[in-house]
Amino acid sequence: MTPSRLARLVILLAAAFATGAAAEHPAAGVVLRFGEALAAKRAGDLRPLLPREGRVRVELEHFGAHLGLFSPAQVEALFRTFLRQGEVRRFSVARVEPRSERHVRVHALCSVSEAGTRQAHVSLELGLEIEDERWVIRAIRETSR
Repeated sequence: MTPSRLARLVILLAAAFATGAAAEHPAAGVVLRFGEALAAKRAGDLRPLLPREGRVRVELEHFGAHLGLFSPAQVEALFRTFLRQGEVRRFSVARVEPRSERHVRVHALCSVSEAGTRQAHVSLELGLEIEDERWVIRAIRETSR
């Protein structure tokens, strides 16, 4: 095997391992439930994924222009408003970046369409932390692809 083929194989194996590890992290499960709730147009299913106390930082463009700190009820309401006319067609977790034992950043990819617009491929970065021994979403931010 040539050195370049060996290097490619190592990169492919590392990517496969990283994807598998991401899917196994408990925070990835929370983000997948977030995506499932959006795809099913059930904004109320987001509430258990959000903190009981404090605010959620939101920086969104394709889900309606929202920027700021919102209560969990407000986060649920902004997605409910979006889902009345828009939809999420695909949602997947791309990778998980642990920041500490209590903080994780999860990168997700989704396909979104708003009423009267074409489908957009959106990258999301969700910040999660432990609250009362469960992972909760503390930040939702669109990132460039």
